[in-house]
Amino acid sequence: MFSNTFLKVFFLGWVGADPTIKGSVDDKFFVTISVANSYNIKDKEGHFNKKTDWYNVTFYGKSAEFVAHNIIKGSYVFIEGTIRIDKFKSNDGIERNAVKILGSSINLLKNKSKVTENDTQLDDVEFEESFNEKTPF
Repeated sequence: MFSNTFLKVFFLGWVGADPTIKGSVDDKFFVTISVANSYNIKDKEGHFNKKTDWYNVTFYGKSAEFVAHNIIKGSYVFIEGTIRIDKFKSNDGIERNAVKILGSSINLLKNKSKVTENDTQLDDVEFEESFNEKTPF
């Protein structure tokens, strides 16, 4: 059946830890990275406060291989993916939802070894490597 809806996410962020590599039932592996996205929120007094959200992004197949071999803690990345809502029952028996990001494309903009304190502007960022693969489901 054809669906006429569309949901895609794109974001830039810093990787907070080295990739977590896990196996699956069919002897394939997947990789998860945690990516920080920071923004400013104005408080009641008019001052801006920096907030950071962390997003777990999971990659499968060849894109997982790319992430496992090229992305490290401190990498600055551009990610494209989709959002999935997983329903599960918590330990206390309550039905809950978890938001998951499935990465379909990742561009490595800067690696930790090439990052300096002044590298927060996108003006001089060059794309180093990228991988794009359609999500397998």
